[in-house]
Amino acid sequence: MTDSAVTQLTEGTLVLSLRGDLDLATVTTIEPVLEETRWKEVSTLVLDMTEVTFVDSSGLRLILGARRRADEAGARFAMRNVPAQARRLLSITGVSELLNVEPDEG
Repeated sequence: MTDSAVTQLTEGTLVLSLRGDLDLATVTTIEPVLEETRWKEVSTLVLDMTEVTFVDSSGLRLILGARRRADEAGARFAMRNVPAQARRLLSITGVSELLNVEPDEG
């Protein structure tokens, strides 16, 4: 766990709650969280982006890497509460179709 990410594993669902900017400076602190995950216990990985304020190409690489790790583990991947700037980045780069982005709550 870092200041940029908090994890919670409940009944096979791992929620990775991300905070602040997802950029070169913060991604390097979040990647170890994914590396240290006991994937055999995870059936679903959810990236909760409620508190994310900005995503750059490094953050996009982190998101795609998280999806790849989930796929390799046979786990479902989803994103929730994705801010407008990040949704636009996913759309512009053409990867939004690869990611399971849940509808906004509310």
